[in-house]
Amino acid sequence: MKKLVAIISMLLLVLALSGTGYATNVTFTDNVKYWGDGAGWAAGRAWNTDVANGSWNGNTIDVIGDPNITDGVAAFNTQGNLTRITFNYISPYHTWAMLAPGNLFLNLLDDDNDTKWDYVVTTMGTPVNDADGTPPSLVADDYDLYKVAVDAKHGVNDDKYILSGADNTGAWAGYYLRNNHPIGIKGSYLGNLVGSVAFSGFPGGVTDGTPWTGTSSFDFGTNGLNLQGKDIIIGWEMTCANDVVYAQVNNPVPEPTTMLLLGLGLLGLAGVRRKIAVSIGRK
Repeated sequence: MKKLVAIISMLLLVLALSGTGYATNVTFTDNVKYWGDGAGWAAGRAWNTDVANGSWNGNTIDVIGDPNITDGVAAFNTQGNLTRITFNYISPYHTWAMLAPGNLFLNLLDDDNDTKWDYVVTTMGTPVNDADGTPPSLVADDYDLYKVAVDAKHGVNDDKYILSGADNTGAWAGYYLRNNHPIGIKGSYLGNLVGSVAFSGFPGGVTDGTPWTGTSSFDFGTNGLNLQGKDIIIGWEMTCANDVVYAQVNNPVPEPTTMLLLGLGLLGLAGVRRKIAVSIGRK
């Protein structure tokens, strides 16, 4: 029995300290129309006053134009660190003019009411056609990763965000978009530069009516981004916010403290079993 207890203790200690587990891919879907239409958001507030006013029905639909971000995959290593996020998209309307990706937003959920973004990857594209007339693109490269603490409350922190603009006005004349939706954080509020993330690129698109599918991925490296065992909310969008992602993803590896408590509990059960066995042997 002593040997069994010792073996269990050693295994649980290793698990608790290292967070050892199976590397896991967690899928998520795009099931929100705009940020504020999902869990973990400040009082469920929408980023678009037109939604509340009912002045433009386009903001009440999931996909205004191309692309339709259908779903994605978040990959975690054996320590529960985030190693990659992949987004899948299609072109339902087969037009990709003026499309480019905005920032990638990440929120580590410290509690049920946590509404502060913790990290931002600055993959901000430029919503204009290239010089040769082809749709824009954002090349595969390393992009800056910032540690931020910007509260996501509509009407309170709007000045800290780059917004998608107003439909059919200015540079967006002739185009539909989700009005005044966050697509990035302004430079003065980006916080501390903590590293870089490899972005696979955004291809722009085609304008000849050809159906198209694609993926874009953010690679955080083998060691990954340390999430401290916390669940995350992922936010991503195009610069016109025609389709936005706001998805909660559960971390498949518990916090080290949780593993330690589990280990102590199992160790306690082993001790109880030993006492019972000794008690029976005396009878």
